[in-house]
Amino acid sequence: MWVKVLAIREIRQARVMFWVLPIVHFLMLGMQRINAWFMGEQYWIDMRIAGTHSMLDAYQYGGLESSSRMWLVIALFLLALIQLAAERRNGVQELLFSLPYSRRQIFITKWLVGIGLLTGSLVINTGIDMVVMASSPVSSYFSLMFHINEVLYSLLVGVALYSFALFLGAICGSMASQGVISFMVFILPIGIWELVRDFMNVHHIPYRNDYYSYSYRFQDYFNITSYVGLQYDWISLKHVIVLGIILLVTAWGGIRAFERNRAENNGKLLIFNFWERVVEVGFVVCFTLLSASFVSSMFNNSDNTLLMYYIGLVTGVFLGIFIIRRLTRMRLKI
Repeated sequence: MWVKVLAIREIRQARVMFWVLPIVHFLMLGMQRINAWFMGEQYWIDMRIAGTHSMLDAYQYGGLESSSRMWLVIALFLLALIQLAAERRNGVQELLFSLPYSRRQIFITKWLVGIGLLTGSLVINTGIDMVVMASSPVSSYFSLMFHINEVLYSLLVGVALYSFALFLGAICGSMASQGVISFMVFILPIGIWELVRDFMNVHHIPYRNDYYSYSYRFQDYFNITSYVGLQYDWISLKHVIVLGIILLVTAWGGIRAFERNRAENNGKLLIFNFWERVVEVGFVVCFTLLSASFVSSMFNNSDNTLLMYYIGLVTGVFLGIFIIRRLTRMRLKI
């Protein structure tokens, strides 16, 4: 499915990311490691050396890898925005579809270019990090398996979420909608739980909020940032399985959506009726709960808290329906 002509086109289109992504990756991983063991004040370096008693201590429990992984994911979502939404906005997509290549070839080439960029950045910057650790004052704790595990997990996270980003780009009708929905993917799981918790508090429904609670499990499974920011000793098989499922489902879904894309729907919130209905229902539900929580919070210590919650709930239903209908009828030029 690799098409050289299409690959060159994709690289030229997103050439800025081919410089920015690996450079910032270095600043957040290799440069931070260099600063920790060589360029910082000697007092703090000596303190770190004295406090290092294991491999995990030496590698700060994978904290630098976690933070740099977050940057990689954000950069890949931006790359997907350039690859798909920018083409819709600039009117290039119609020309692209007229080329003598199938839409599947076009989509897979985009996907492979992004994966190649991610892999190259991981290999280069992990190599630099390995050299730094091997020559650091704590080189006795150098672990090749640590680097291999971190690279493989970071690659899995990046590929899965990049596939997710391309899937969103394939079903969204504009740059604005793809950008907003991509952003909501990161904050929605946490926001939903907070809204549900407000509902339970207002109705005096008891719940647990510890390691074994449903809230913890919900955020652990559905919150993307929990996968991205996962530290080395917390990586488990269940995280790998969930990411693998995301990768397979969204890669297949992205290809199918891109093959069935209708250019005349460009500019809409979403280009498929099914996903438009899903977003409509989700928006109304979340807006309703948010409105109820907002209104009840103004009467938090009164006897009318429950009444005001339902007043906000009913108001939110009508406002949510009105707003989402206006949004879905708009044709965005950005």
